[in-house]
Amino acid sequence: FALNETIRDLVKRYGWRIVFGRIKRDGQSILAYPSARFTTGDIVSVIGTREALDEITPLLGKKSAEDIQYEESTFETRAIFVSSPEVTSRKLQDLRLREDHGALITRIRRGDGDYIPHGSLELEPGDLIRVMAPRERMAEVTAFFGDSYKAISEVDFVTFSVGLALGLLIGSVKIPLPGGISFALGFAGGPLIVALVLGAVGRTGRLVWSLPYSANMTLRQIGLVLFLAGIGTRAGYGFLS
Repeated sequence: FALNETIRDLVKRYGWRIVFGRIKRDGQSILAYPSARFTTGDIVSVIGTREALDEITPLLGKKSAEDIQYEESTFETRAIFVSSPEVTSRKLQDLRLREDHGALITRIRRGDGDYIPHGSLELEPGDLIRVMAPRERMAEVTAFFGDSYKAISEVDFVTFSVGLALGLLIGSVKIPLPGGISFALGFAGGPLIVALVLGAVGRTGRLVWSLPYSANMTLRQIGLVLFLAGIGTRAGYGFLS
């Protein structure tokens, strides 16, 4: 490929599902921003699946015996929890990480899955991201994303209550049908429909409709336990008989 193309252009043209981390050039390390360009002799760190790396290595050149991923330099790599409402449910390309903070996200862990970051990917509360940034700006980048384990373990009562209230309201509305009959979504169907809509919306202004992953799983388990307890209480005696 042409060396005058930017990393962004190369990834778009070839459809690579990888992330470039650092570039070592003439003994100095720089971050592989999407606007950067390769030159002959560069040593590049690449993050991706084994299949993707096997595909891209012959195109770039050959595997280097020198590992620059963890060598000491002016850049620092840190794992950060996403807990700030200001960055959740927003696309990575809208966060202006390079322009405002000189930082680069190299990977994202959500629940038990690992994801390759791209411009249209939206961060969710509780995501664990690996960020590279200049050492003197890492504290600034950490504060930008929040990095509070306590915050991602809590539920936003405002958005949770508003969503639940809207669901109960919609569930109580009777929908007329031909023949003079009507039906309602009920106290289960209404909140379910509203939750699906708000989950797709993501955020409205400063209100974030996404739940942190840990809080989401906890509520699921509690809901399942209460459901089974209700079924057992009502049907247990008849089943035993």
